[in-house]
Amino acid sequence: MRSPLKKTTLMLGLQGLRAPVALVGCAELEPLIQSVLWGWPIERLALGQASAAPGITIRKDRQGYRRISAWSDGKIFFPQPVDAVCDFLVDLVRAYIQDNPPLLCLHCAAVKTGAGLVVFPSTYAAGKSTLAMHMAAGGAELFADDVMPLRKEDGFGIAPGILPRLRLPLPEETGRVLAGFLKERAAAFSPSFAYYAMKGGELAAHGEAAPIAALVLLERKPGLAARIEEVGTAEMLKSTILRNFSKTVPGIEVLDRLNVLVSTARRYRLTYATSEQAVDCLKSLFPFASESRK
Repeated sequence: MRSPLKKTTLMLGLQGLRAPVALVGCAELEPLIQSVLWGWPIERLALGQASAAPGITIRKDRQGYRRISAWSDGKIFFPQPVDAVCDFLVDLVRAYIQDNPPLLCLHCAAVKTGAGLVVFPSTYAAGKSTLAMHMAAGGAELFADDVMPLRKEDGFGIAPGILPRLRLPLPEETGRVLAGFLKERAAAFSPSFAYYAMKGGELAAHGEAAPIAALVLLERKPGLAARIEEVGTAEMLKSTILRNFSKTVPGIEVLDRLNVLVSTARRYRLTYATSEQAVDCLKSLFPFASESRK
């Protein structure tokens, strides 16, 4: 007779992770996880097929979904499936970086332009995700909207392959162009977050690599016209060090690699009130590969 655990556990193997992900009593999350991970190979595993114990477990009980891992003891629960997947992705990125030790990883957004990647290594609530989506609406390819690994051998950014997510409600300054773009791509949402299913050529698939052309610090100041100015190496290096959250690379190597990145990329600070203004400002420096999208 099969045990209740075996009846309710779904094991998923994700490329790049040593240990599988276990969904206990919540197989309904699988299609949502599959849809949010863009171009990320995932396979179902038989319970006896996994070569290691689950690295991340999502368990459903009467209160909601709980995540159990090296970074979470399962005490926090999420009633909404979308919020549970948002929470899971935090550990997914941590596990991916841990299992691929040469990688650094920046908390940032990034878009691909004709000049290369334009990266926004900015602080929480600086508007990087909304701006990156507005640039995608304007013809750039979205590369990352929250985190981006960096390859050791050449410093290239690696696309995480995760659908973009915006916090709800959307900012009041969301313009007509962006609002229409988002409406056409709305995929999954909760009262707190929404994911957007991008169309062909709008989002880089998991594992795609590209050179970094520029690093842009963001500073939102309501009521001011957008302006962009160059910043020094030291200020940008400090910002990128603070945005790196890889714990597997020695500190001196982190410093050396980020110093090379900062020294070779163009460095700017973008001060803006609305993302529409910011996109116009950035387009003058970095030509977008495509025309504006609808």
